[in-house]
Amino acid sequence: MEKPKKYNPQNTSKTVLIDTFVIRLKEFQRIWEAIASSKMEVPEQSYIIQGVRGAGKTTLLSRLAFAVEDHEELSKWLIPVQFKEEEYGVSTLFNFWLKIAEVLAEQFEEGSTENIAFDTLVEEIEAIDPDDEKDYEIAYKLLDKSLHHRGKKILLLIDNIADLFDTFTKTDRAFLREVLSQNAKIRIVGGSAIALESFYDHSEPLYQFFSVITLERLSREETEKFLLSLGKISGPESLKNIRKVLKEEPQKIESIRRLTGGVPRTIYLLFEILAEGAGGTTFQYLDETLDMVSGIYKHRMDDLSAQQKPIVHAIAQNWDAMSAKEIAQKTRISSKNVSAQLTQLQKQWIIEKISTDTKNHLYRVQERFFNIWYLTRYGIRKDKAKVRWLTRFLETWCTPEELMNRVAKFPNELKGSVYLQGMLAYTSAMMGLECLPIEHKELLRKTAKETLSAHKNNELINELPLVSGSEYLKSARECIENEEFDRAESFLKTAIEKGELKSNLLLGNLYADQMHEYSKAEQAYQQAIENGDTDGYINLGILYSEHMQEYSKAEQAYQQAIEN
Repeated sequence: MEKPKKYNPQNTSKTVLIDTFVIRLKEFQRIWEAIASSKMEVPEQSYIIQGVRGAGKTTLLSRLAFAVEDHEELSKWLIPVQFKEEEYGVSTLFNFWLKIAEVLAEQFEEGSTENIAFDTLVEEIEAIDPDDEKDYEIAYKLLDKSLHHRGKKILLLIDNIADLFDTFTKTDRAFLREVLSQNAKIRIVGGSAIALESFYDHSEPLYQFFSVITLERLSREETEKFLLSLGKISGPESLKNIRKVLKEEPQKIESIRRLTGGVPRTIYLLFEILAEGAGGTTFQYLDETLDMVSGIYKHRMDDLSAQQKPIVHAIAQNWDAMSAKEIAQKTRISSKNVSAQLTQLQKQWIIEKISTDTKNHLYRVQERFFNIWYLTRYGIRKDKAKVRWLTRFLETWCTPEELMNRVAKFPNELKGSVYLQGMLAYTSAMMGLECLPIEHKELLRKTAKETLSAHKNNELINELPLVSGSEYLKSARECIENEEFDRAESFLKTAIEKGELKSNLLLGNLYADQMHEYSKAEQAYQQAIENGDTDGYINLGILYSEHMQEYSKAEQAYQQAIEN
């Protein structure tokens, strides 16, 4: 079955787009009721739908076009004219009118009288003298006359309207304002990924003619509906897996919503990870997905001003939320300017504010998947940002049981062709998970090292992280709390081997207090003293006096403790 187009919704078939249009219903209904209830006898309200790239603007515009086409009465006199997402040939108001004429000419079947008429219109506009300073006015009058003659009116559905109008001169915009204020045959619904100042500045001529509708992040309920609709068109197995997640692991829906910032296009991209079930190769697909979104996210960065780019860079590199003061320190931009830009970046859906109990609020990248992408492309190698994104993803996405399952399957996944850089990143990320037992981390490292050795790649072997002595010490403490004393003993010995010398004291305490092996406790305390830890004398004194009743030795140990 055909699926909706991720990057070019306009190319999605009418049937599929309507069948999968289960979100943005409130916004659609608001605009559609205004269109359907009007005969456009007077100049009507135009709209701007604004939202981050991938928020659903293009799909909403296409849905409006289909609604007009399918309406028995409206379709008789109202023609939806939908511009492509990128109209590189339209940079002036003259080109704008010409483009409308060209789309009208394509609307009707070949051989119809209306088609011939609009073909003629295109020729008439193209014949206007290019040196005429008012070519845009002549072109408009020809279009208006053609529409009037046939009793037609047009609904202009313009994606990236901000980019389009930004290329117009002030004279172009002033004339367009005049048209919208006087002509009842033209109505505009546009989409914008950026906030065009013309819509907010009262001194700009277009301000009063657009009502702005913002596409917010999807709610939990909307996310569920969207995923189910994707599951239905992806086949029975995908739908089964989605329903299973909704029933058994509903927290994953909130995870995907947080990761994507509630942006439909990004949710669609991550849909395959949900649909594949527990046995999928998530890392491989995730890696491919990050590559696919590069164009979208790079465009998002390119849209930012020169001062906004270093601010977003600093926040994205940090991952966790930062204060305005910390951002100013990182970027060397004044706190006043940072605060002003943060306000603007929130309006552009790039940054979100995390409120605190004080006046010092925190800021982070709103769409976490965008932050993940940024770290993969621009992360600093020496601070291991290149794998931090994947660790964060796995923490958010997988349950502890799933992580264990992935560890168990890891050796089998490395049979045959292996993407070594990806395997290294995946291994490093998994080893960075706090919830993963230390034995599993060692198994991951051992398996990855054997694979790299088989490929004779010593350079990547050297990049494999080690399980540190402090991690073994932490695991040992947890084992003691859980009364797993044999495991705790093993972990403490390994921690000592890895240079965590303070572990000798804890090992001695384990022998003395839990395992009652006093000679071993004595050796551990003496080893601590040899390593320069003089607290070992106190522990020895307690051991001799309270457990072994060797009071002279206890006296000597306490005297040593006093002297040290």
